[in-house]
Amino acid sequence: MDIFVLGGRDFSAGLDFLFEKANALNTPFICANVQDAQSGSRPFKGHAILDAGGLKVGILGLASQDVAKRLPSDIGIAITDPISAAMEALADLSGKADLVLAVANLTEAETSRLTSELKGIDFIINGHWIQRLPNRPEQSNGVPVLHSYTRGKYVGVLNVQMFGDDRRFVDASERAALEKQLENLQRQIDAYQAAERDVRKQRIYGKLTEKRDEVRRKLDKHKEVRSSFTFETVPLDIEVPDDPAVKDLVDSYNRAYTLARGMAESLP
Repeated sequence: MDIFVLGGRDFSAGLDFLFEKANALNTPFICANVQDAQSGSRPFKGHAILDAGGLKVGILGLASQDVAKRLPSDIGIAITDPISAAMEALADLSGKADLVLAVANLTEAETSRLTSELKGIDFIINGHWIQRLPNRPEQSNGVPVLHSYTRGKYVGVLNVQMFGDDRRFVDASERAALEKQLENLQRQIDAYQAAERDVRKQRIYGKLTEKRDEVRRKLDKHKEVRSSFTFETVPLDIEVPDDPAVKDLVDSYNRAYTLARGMAESLP
């Protein structure tokens, strides 16, 4: 495990638990917009840089302010505006990273604000939209938003092919699907061209040619961009063995959370 990005209910077991685990695992725990509620200091770094595939990849951690509504009042943590925190982190990453990923736990509204108000984030890997099905990249103001569903049922795999410093990316899977769609449409058009057409068939032929031209335009836009990505999710079923470090982290978190909440509920 190279980096652990905090979000959701990770804070519910308390800062002491998170410090202990970060030290034990010797793994950076990051989140740009969490503060100590008493001092206002930032207990964790907001970002980190990984070397991957010959690229320097900036990882920016963000938590939703929606999380604060579900945290125990005595936890001692404040979640600040993620967009302001991201702006500061991006300024620090400028010139240091070839690619920037925001690993986030944001609502749709926060995600939309992030991508409309800030430039410099290439991908968002978001864990807050639990209703989203895997393997379906979405777009937020032109930025790909990727999901791996919920409750650790899948692991997401992002592959990036980057040409030079071109940080515009198209979904290679979508490009392949468009090419297949174009092939099928052309086959249908050719069949209608070869047949005698009445009024109904002429109308269908017209709609098919319109759709073909629309798909061609989409493909032309894809071809203008050389850098691409693919995203897939792998189900973590019983055939996939547990990672011992991750399993220990989850088990110890569950114990610490249960103990912390039990003590809080027993207080007068």
